[in-house]
Amino acid sequence: MSRRSTPERLHAARREGTLRRLILAGELPDRAERLIVAWETEADGRNLEHDGTYWDAGWEWIESRQTGPRSPSF
Repeated sequence: MSRRSTPERLHAARREGTLRRLILAGELPDRAERLIVAWETEADGRNLEHDGTYWDAGWEWIESRQTGPRSPSF
């Protein structure tokens, strides 16, 4: 039995994908998680919807704050 996609599930999957992308780009897991949480706090302050652009905007915001190696474009 397959599960139906819900906005919450899609958001969680995109969050996890962004976290993994940061780690694959060379970010330490703990720092990657802190960057994700910092983005979520920033996005909440901006009242952003959890739509398809949320994590795209998050990636750009996170990249601008990374001090470590930059990731390749995916």
